[in-house]
Amino acid sequence: MKNLKAKSKFKLTKSEKNIEKDLLRNSYQLENENERDTHIASAKNSRVNLRINDELVEQLKKLAANEHLPYQSYINSILYKFVKGDLIDKKVFDRVVSELKKIS
Repeated sequence: MKNLKAKSKFKLTKSEKNIEKDLLRNSYQLENENERDTHIASAKNSRVNLRINDELVEQLKKLAANEHLPYQSYINSILYKFVKGDLIDKKVFDRVVSELKKIS
């Protein structure tokens, strides 16, 4: 990793330098659970080929852009959250929020 640092053409910010230093010491801690999930979901392990409807791919690309993620990483993140049990049905969530607002 030190060789990468020497060859880098990019100037790191103070925050990025701190992250790099922590990574070199194996002491880097992710800031929150969502950041951890995104990093885990974006780890490259296996290649899978899927046939997905073109309209669905376009919708996924738009959603991924809103999250500032490449669409393939976004799909991987969705699958990871689903398997982990953390994926929430938006319709159910909206209904629960609506009911809670009525009670408040």
